[in-house]
Amino acid sequence: METRKMPCKISYRGCKKAVLAEDMESLIKKGKVKLGIKEEECIKVFLEDGTEID
Repeated sequence: METRKMPCKISYRGCKKAVLAEDMESLIKKGKVKLGIKEEECIKVFLEDGTEID
């Protein structure tokens, strides 16, 4: 069974992009690549309403 990819909006310092992610791990990995963030850099993930995701 294929995992469904969800469209996600990402932003970093005024740069906005979109990615398709299957889970949180792929969202973070793809988001860092798209936004030019170093792989080893720590980030925080937030929902549109400001809720932080652990």
